[in-house]
Amino acid sequence: MLHQLLTIMATTIGVAAGVTCQCGIFQYTAPNGDGSDRGYCPLVTDEGAKTNPNSTQPHNEYHPLPMMERPSNTWLNLNGWWDFQPAGGEGSKVPTPPTNFTKKIVVPYPPESCLSGFWITGMGMDDIPRGLNSWNFRLWYRKIFNAPSEFTQGKTVLLHFGAVDWQATVFVNGVQLPTHTGGYDAFYFDITAHLKATDNEILVFSYDPSDWGTQPFGKQRVSAVRTPSGDTYSPSSGIWQTVWLESVPDSRITSYRTNVDLLSVEYLVNTTDGGDVTVTLYDGTTQVAEATGPAGTFLKIAVPNPKLWSPASPFLYNVTLTHNTDSVKTYVGLRTIVLGKDINNVSRPLLNGKPIYLHGWLDQSFWPDGLYTPPTEASIQFDLQAVKDYGFNLVRLHQKVNMERWYYYADTLGLIVFQDAVQKYGSPHGNASDFELYKADFTAMVEGKRNHPCIVQWTIFNEEDMKDIFSDLPEMVTYARSLDSSRLLDGDSGGPANNEHLADVNDVHNYPNPKPNSALPTQYAMYGEWGGFGLFVEGHEWWPNLCYSYSVFNTSAQFLTAYAEQISALAGFQKQTSASVFTQLSDVERECDGFYTYDRISKFAPAEMQQIKAENEKLIAALV
Repeated sequence: MLHQLLTIMATTIGVAAGVTCQCGIFQYTAPNGDGSDRGYCPLVTDEGAKTNPNSTQPHNEYHPLPMMERPSNTWLNLNGWWDFQPAGGEGSKVPTPPTNFTKKIVVPYPPESCLSGFWITGMGMDDIPRGLNSWNFRLWYRKIFNAPSEFTQGKTVLLHFGAVDWQATVFVNGVQLPTHTGGYDAFYFDITAHLKATDNEILVFSYDPSDWGTQPFGKQRVSAVRTPSGDTYSPSSGIWQTVWLESVPDSRITSYRTNVDLLSVEYLVNTTDGGDVTVTLYDGTTQVAEATGPAGTFLKIAVPNPKLWSPASPFLYNVTLTHNTDSVKTYVGLRTIVLGKDINNVSRPLLNGKPIYLHGWLDQSFWPDGLYTPPTEASIQFDLQAVKDYGFNLVRLHQKVNMERWYYYADTLGLIVFQDAVQKYGSPHGNASDFELYKADFTAMVEGKRNHPCIVQWTIFNEEDMKDIFSDLPEMVTYARSLDSSRLLDGDSGGPANNEHLADVNDVHNYPNPKPNSALPTQYAMYGEWGGFGLFVEGHEWWPNLCYSYSVFNTSAQFLTAYAEQISALAGFQKQTSASVFTQLSDVERECDGFYTYDRISKFAPAEMQQIKAENEKLIAALV
């Protein structure tokens, strides 16, 4: 009840500057609005309201890498309070580290988010530079830590970053490490030689030009902090995923990749020093198969009486990878996805050899209190369980690559994922797209997420977001297939490059209602986006009375009637189409067209949820 009252207070229009806002344990003073006297407080999810970095480290419940997990005593979470300081200077050049940090921040929440304890909104703060010299382009972080002696003695110590947007230069005890470029992929450093017995210092300088740059930045827009509008949202600068230490043997497993079919799995396991590796598969705790062979080459393992992975039965084999004294736990799902034909010779996606209809939500994966960062582990579980609760089997992860644990829950729940490559969303400041930066991000996405059974399709381009490099689509299709030939490719979701018909999907966007679309001999037909149905919930709006959507309904009953009509239309189009993506899972800032509000309150009563679930399941089951 207290959280509900705070939420209602926080979103009352006309809040005077100076009113106290609550976000978790933090209290802020409401800033002015868009140059007027409209002040506002941040929306807060129920999970965000529970967070307390003074007593619990954020995202410390589980191992950050569920597909490469070592024992619990081998990793140390570094999330929580860090020293923090916006940096001077210009561009990506690393300035001199500050000698005195005057601010604090809660990692891994970005400084634009209220859960960071910092919450610079830019609203009513005219002393903060914007544009090319915006404060959030250049940031310094500092952490002092001590590692247990048993953690470091005779071991190699790795410093991991889940993601930092966009460039990160790291110092350990004054030693500068190589700069990492890319805002959506994990990276790590061997810091063993730089450690001291106590009081080790990590410095991180991050540079993030956001929508002023030439790199992919997804749906982020610097000016959305001050003037939210349209379909781009507040940025998430700097560290936005977990930072952690790992203690590993010198002779160890470094990475692996899998190839699967319906009868077997291949493992290519890389190590620091060659040698042999052993791969052991388990059904629960019962061993079902094992093989040993040289590192760096594919090791094929036949699986007796195989159990397949699908939305109806998302079975996962537990797997242990062993090399000398190093042991890594992971998992694998046996499933295939190919483009094929149904009995009527219509092009379809075939999951495990059978046609399947894929129906789900567009998911931006933004949260009002954490922005790019989910407030808690339960926040991730909530969103993905909601997909199942509403009877969907698909998520299109839009313009973002999430943390590993998001994909873990999609794997375990049996959700199909269409994974977008992050785009440079247009050229708002006349800045052209950098093809090499885009290609590097695409590569990191595929290489980093390819072992997840939930992902069945990569999306290369979206609409006209990067139309200045559409001429590179043929190269990207060829390149993507060379990286991963085991999944489907969407060349351009809903954009003009889709008309080149170079990949596996004839993907159109229709707002608000889907229109007829046709499969082609070499492409299945899909509605990559449709819907945008607005149902505005007072007390749960980012900026009150300023929501918008493609179509607006006054009641949930009106929404349900319109939705049922369009599901019926989709059923009629199903003779040619195989996938549909409704916009969207939740509201995002002023775009209020979600099934949930931005703070994750369902817009529908339980009985209405069951009605929607039945409609969705009927549509999915109709394709046999």
